[in-house]
Amino acid sequence: MNRDEFLEITDNKTLDASSGPVVEVDKLKILEVVSVLKQEGYDMLLCLSCVDCSDCFEIVYNFYSTFKKKSLTVKIKLDREYPEVVSVSSVYPCANWYEREVFDLFGVIFANHPDLQRLLMPEGWMGYPLRKDYAPKDSRLRWNERR
Repeated sequence: MNRDEFLEITDNKTLDASSGPVVEVDKLKILEVVSVLKQEGYDMLLCLSCVDCSDCFEIVYNFYSTFKKKSLTVKIKLDREYPEVVSVSSVYPCANWYEREVFDLFGVIFANHPDLQRLLMPEGWMGYPLRKDYAPKDSRLRWNERR
């Protein structure tokens, strides 16, 4: 993807947002898009998070340019049955821990990740606790249920 293709995507798919433009891109192009962002001066990946939308997962990347003083949000949608996307840690090394956290809590696979393993949950933990369909088997974990 070259600079002009990227600018065309941002012009055509920008949604209204108070914290800067929000761009939705195809998951197959995420590595190309973040590479162009880095070349265009977006030198910081502030956050990488996941949203469980019940029918799909949405990965949200928040970028910032310290030179331009601008922020940009990039979103991709992933299939709920097999949520997988390529890792962007080769372009933004800080994505390593963000991707591990999303893997640990939502079960999203980041292909080509250098060390994709649980980060917060204990070794051997079954399931992904931030999914909407997660049902803990241990009654001690049901802290928000009234008895």
